[in-house]
Amino acid sequence: MASTRPPFGDVALALFARDFDDPAVLDGVIVLDEQEPPDAVAEPAPPPITAALLDESCAAARADGLRQGRAEAAAARDAERDAMTASLLAGLSLADANLRDAVEVAGMRLAGLVLATLDAGFPTLCARHGAAEVARFTRDVVALLGQEPRIVIRIHPGLQLMLEGVLAELEPDQRATILVEPRDAIPPGDARIAWRHGLASRDIGALRTRLAEVLAPLGLAPGPPGLVAAAPVTAYSFSTD
Repeated sequence: MASTRPPFGDVALALFARDFDDPAVLDGVIVLDEQEPPDAVAEPAPPPITAALLDESCAAARADGLRQGRAEAAAARDAERDAMTASLLAGLSLADANLRDAVEVAGMRLAGLVLATLDAGFPTLCARHGAAEVARFTRDVVALLGQEPRIVIRIHPGLQLMLEGVLAELEPDQRATILVEPRDAIPPGDARIAWRHGLASRDIGALRTRLAEVLAPLGLAPGPPGLVAAAPVTAYSFSTD
């Protein structure tokens, strides 16, 4: 009959039956040698501090500090330059705006001075050019009317002799159709020419009113009536029935 005792049963019983604290018990017992841990790798010893090593470390530190200082100085210069550039541009922009305002004000004052000068010289302009302009106006309108059977010309009494000389240049038949009516209410330099179905007038006052309407939005305004007597050609107006 086969044995049911487990393998190594006797050895196990013998082991567990002994007192391992007794040195004698260890006799004949197989003890496996434990591997001792390997010795730790020894760290290399730091190099000795020498004067040469100190000089090298100081030189490297100075070089690093110099590089950092130069970088900070360059950044500060760039920031200062940018600030100065921005300030200069702002100053130029302000100067440009001030110059534009000064030019505009000077232009307005110059325009006002010119208008005031023309206004002050208006009586002289009327005395010097009024008669000649009325003569030209009369010639132009009468030539356009041609064979109109009846024409009435109203002017200031001071221009009557001058106008008679102008009408004397016409053909007798045409001259006979023209009637001259002096009116004190008509300013020197103005004239009214009427016919059956229309009216032509040279009115400096009306022209000045239109000029004032144009100049008013610009802050300018002509002086008293008659300011534009120097430009009489544009003072003509025509109307027909």
